[in-house]
Amino acid sequence: MSENNDPEITIPKATKEPTKSVINPLLERARLPGDTFRLPSCGVFYTNGELDDETEDGEVHVYPMTGIDEITISSAAKLFSGDGIIEVLSRCVPAIIKPKELLAQDVDFLMLALRKVSYGPTADFDKIHEDCSAEREENVPIRKQSFQANIAELLAQTKEIKHEDVATAYRVELDNGQIVKLAPMRFGPYIRLMQIVSQDIEGLKDENVQIETMMGQLADMITSVDEVADRAMIREWLGAITAGEVRKINEAISEMSVWGVNSKFKVKCRDCKEEMEVELPTNPLVLFS
Repeated sequence: MSENNDPEITIPKATKEPTKSVINPLLERARLPGDTFRLPSCGVFYTNGELDDETEDGEVHVYPMTGIDEITISSAAKLFSGDGIIEVLSRCVPAIIKPKELLAQDVDFLMLALRKVSYGPTADFDKIHEDCSAEREENVPIRKQSFQANIAELLAQTKEIKHEDVATAYRVELDNGQIVKLAPMRFGPYIRLMQIVSQDIEGLKDENVQIETMMGQLADMITSVDEVADRAMIREWLGAITAGEVRKINEAISEMSVWGVNSKFKVKCRDCKEEMEVELPTNPLVLFS
């Protein structure tokens, strides 16, 4: 039997054609462009990657919320933890890298900015004029009245932090010569404080709990003491300085907090015709309902 010297025939394997992605034409106009806003902090305290590298002077672009975002930010469970706000800010404000590290006042501002770009420049709300002097029949309660807030106007009147004021307004020298550098409260510590207050009202009556809560809150707003930034050391130091020095730090914090968006404005009661001050809450459960 003779050997077969025919060359070996190789049959090429079938190749799978790459799947072509289908572009959904519905998405082209599904999301509106939003608007650009400058944070009231102007970004002066964000030196640890809180905002992306391209952000200048705290200017960020805010995109409208989607239906999913609205559900997320209005979730009672996620509101308590702050996770709903953090998730939505991450999606709607791409320039924000660390939402939990934003200053609390910047978050309040962004809540109103989100409301404006998502639903328009105004918001309707109900309010009772508790001090209404209008005559009414006996046992007839004071009625709720509907008002409209101009969110665009509130945002435009926001008070910004001035770069040149940071070195003085956020710095306090104690009688012992130590230099304390301060910063407004961040969103993360603010959420923790609200959780403590809402969960443990009875516990706050305890002297030790009161001290720990107050000192912890204070430590969160001190960036350094004599250039030492270790939070544990600062917390220990707060327990050692005099009551007068603690009071001086608290006074400095109170003075530095007068900035950000002011959601209070005056309206006229339709029953007694007197002016009353109302506040448009930045609570997502109310603001986005």
